Amino acid sequence: MIDIARALADQQLLGAALGPIDTWSTWVAVLKAAFGLDLTAEELAVFSSVAGNRAPPRRRVRELWCVIGRRSGKSRIAAALAVFIALFTKHRLAKGERGMILVLASSVEQSRVVFGYVRAFLTESPILAGEIAETTANEIRLKNGVVIAIHANSFKTILARDSLRRGFLLARRDLRATGYGDLHLGPSRARDHQRYAHRHQHALPVPPGPST
Repeated sequence: MIDIARALADQQLLGAALGPIDTWSTWVAVLKAAFGLDLTAEELAVFSSVAGNRAPPRRRVRELWCVIGRRSGKSRIAAALAVFIALFTKHRLAKGERGMILVLASSVEQSRVVFGYVRAFLTESPILAGEIAETTANEIRLKNGVVIAIHANSFKTILARDSLRRGFLLARRDLRATGYGDLHLGPSRARDHQRYAHRHQHALPVPPGPST
């Protein structure tokens, strides 16, 4: 099984669109920890510096929350994670059932940016490009039965997903009053998507956290 670090670094996979992995060292350390992978001594120091000196999790986390500065690659990482979870994670889908990777952006404009990144991660890879079954204005449907959908964070939009049985939520917001943004990653079902969208449309900005 290919892990997140290898997928990001491999120029035949996500690395084809991500570029030199050295410039993403902080993200790699955080994501390896989130997926329960062993960290090198250097990665452990990086993780500790942005996680409040907490020890890394011993197994894959159910949810990951990152509060970080602007221009730190949140949208690209959200797109990379969407593709990784869609194609490199084992899914137990019944025949005819679809899996949904739902990426929520803070605005329609931002959702278009993330969609472009998702499409690039797939099309720039000579291997992943062959996994695309169909592309629409907001969704990329894959041959394994998983759909990557990118939408603005609208309660009405998410409410239309009532029929979703299994899903995975990625939400990326800008907290403009603080100069920071956040990225949320976690498995959930349709009702959780709706609850998240409704709550965070009216959420107050959180205090600034460590910048990566």
